[in-house]
Amino acid sequence: MTYTDLFLINQKKQVKQKAEEIGWNIPQKNIEINIIESETLEKIRNEIEKKEKALNIVKSQNKELNKKVADEKNVDVILSPTTRPPKSDLNYSLFKKLARNNIAIANTFQELNEHKIRYKANKLREWKQNYQIAEKTGTTYIITTFPKTKYDLRDPKNLAILLENHGISEKTIKQNQKDLIKGGDLNEG
Repeated sequence: MTYTDLFLINQKKQVKQKAEEIGWNIPQKNIEINIIESETLEKIRNEIEKKEKALNIVKSQNKELNKKVADEKNVDVILSPTTRPPKSDLNYSLFKKLARNNIAIANTFQELNEHKIRYKANKLREWKQNYQIAEKTGTTYIITTFPKTKYDLRDPKNLAILLENHGISEKTIKQNQKDLIKGGDLNEG
């Protein structure tokens, strides 16, 4: 099984080239990825309406907005949500809602690159708790690279080891992204 990262599709040529060199599989299927960063549900809906056929990914740090987005049928992924305090009933109910509406939740390794070691340890702990809640609720959980530059890329095997050491299944970077795409094989043209 290969390590696939959908978020590499829209990257610059040099990032894609480096990613392939270190072991990432970049899907060849023509997939439009629509990353929406907005603080209002109305603006998110408008963006989705413009690109209904795209893989719609909402990036929000607003807990209340994330709860509303979890009810939207045309959202595919909520990216890097803030879910503190971990293990709260609010989180559990959010994850159940995401599972019911077939919306994945994703965290990015870019989050780890941007902060100090203490923050990284807390973030990994939060990811593990999110993963455990996702497993209990049947929510698709994804860990992605989401690199800003080619220097942000890491070997997928090393990332898998890091995740497994924190109790997170390798499936989060191997299979779950493939499952997001409707229509099967990502390597089709």
